[in-house]
Amino acid sequence: MTLFNNATWLTVLLAMAAGGCSAKSEFEMAQARGIVLVKGQPVAEIAVVLHPEKGPQSFGVTDAHGQFEMTTLTPGDGALVGEHKVTLVWTDPKATYKGPSGPSPIPERYSLPATSQLTTVIIAGQKNELTFRVND
Repeated sequence: MTLFNNATWLTVLLAMAAGGCSAKSEFEMAQARGIVLVKGQPVAEIAVVLHPEKGPQSFGVTDAHGQFEMTTLTPGDGALVGEHKVTLVWTDPKATYKGPSGPSPIPERYSLPATSQLTTVIIAGQKNELTFRVND
């Protein structure tokens, strides 16, 4: 099972930010936020990652209401304009070195761009409202 605890997630985010993404003007960005629904219900602690074909990934983590705001280079700056593959990963804040605190609300296939099958398009000049539904 794919899993990130809070410390691991912070490390991943710092590594993404340090990955050579220093020139803001190099990328066209747009605001993006949304909600993750699992079987129709909002779910907390889900990492949402947008994977563009080129450029830095964007990320957000759902709150208690299943809502998230995307960040790429600076907090709340949105996501790159264009098409993205989408991954969803449960961050399980109660996980320990022994593993997760329970079963993930998100099937493992959503944790990899190759198997997720979720996609989205970020449109320039808009506040993009995203909804990701998981029904299995």
